[in-house]
Amino acid sequence: MEYGRLISMSDPSFHILRDLEHLTLLILVLGLGLYAVLRPMLRPKALRLDEESAARLDRFNRVDLVAVLVILVFYYLPFVPQLSGDVPAPPTEPIPEAVSPDGSEAEGRGEAAAAEPSPEDGEVEGEAETESVPSTRLNLVLVLSNAGLGLFFVTMIFMLITSVGGRDPRDVFGLTRVSFFRCALWTIVGIAIATPTVWFFGEWVKRILIDPVVEKAALQEVVESITQSKDGVLQVVLIVNAIAVAPILEEFIFRGYIYGVVRDYTDRFFACLVTAMLFALVHVNLAAIAPLFLFAIFLTFFYEVSGSLWVAIGIHAGFNAINVFEMVRRMEDALF
Repeated sequence: MEYGRLISMSDPSFHILRDLEHLTLLILVLGLGLYAVLRPMLRPKALRLDEESAARLDRFNRVDLVAVLVILVFYYLPFVPQLSGDVPAPPTEPIPEAVSPDGSEAEGRGEAAAAEPSPEDGEVEGEAETESVPSTRLNLVLVLSNAGLGLFFVTMIFMLITSVGGRDPRDVFGLTRVSFFRCALWTIVGIAIATPTVWFFGEWVKRILIDPVVEKAALQEVVESITQSKDGVLQVVLIVNAIAVAPILEEFIFRGYIYGVVRDYTDRFFACLVTAMLFALVHVNLAAIAPLFLFAIFLTFFYEVSGSLWVAIGIHAGFNAINVFEMVRRMEDALF
């Protein structure tokens, strides 16, 4: 879910994002069903018996599949109109105008009332200014609550892995499978390849596909808050969250758990594409879907080839850090 943002139905991209979310979830459910029916028929009997007899303590089970569906329900909430504050207001009756016998007196009163400044105008402006302060605090609360929700999911994942089947999270996510030197090498290579590719691809998609459809595509809420907020505490929290907190939580949830579960019940290709689209959609930004989708594919690829989730976390953190530093540089150029 995008930090501090519940998308509104008045946003022109709302219906596009919601339809893409529905389509992705439908493909996921149909894919799981089809693979469940066809996979046993396509695999040799000897291979199936060997898999069933082997004790795979680093694999996922049906409890994990149910947990993945629960997590996806929470990430679907921004697309529910009632939760985004878009409940239609009841129709209001028009206020009848006072009409004098000749019509002139009421008209004059209306003009005088419109021209005469209200003594409460200053108070209204003052209230509007004071209301802007709680909105900043609210954004900060939402950022922290979103990180808390991610931490809750990661804690739940670790508890399920250790309590159901006696699995070890270090084996499931490959946390100790690769040496520090190899992790660092894979991370540097991944950042060097993914960052420019995602940047150029995102700009190309925005110019060719997004701009002709949406008159003015909104920035991601995190980007907008970092660059435009006057609250230094909020900016620091957002930067730390983007570089350190979000990469760890999101990689454990999406690459480590959701991708791992869907991969075990389907295959790598299907799981990679579906998880990448889900990852892009939970950021609730139409212009960012294509680059985030490609970025998620890169993360999955390097997670698979390296065998360690630390590599995906490092690439994610490095990518976010480069973007944050670029935003800060642009802000300084604009100021000076």
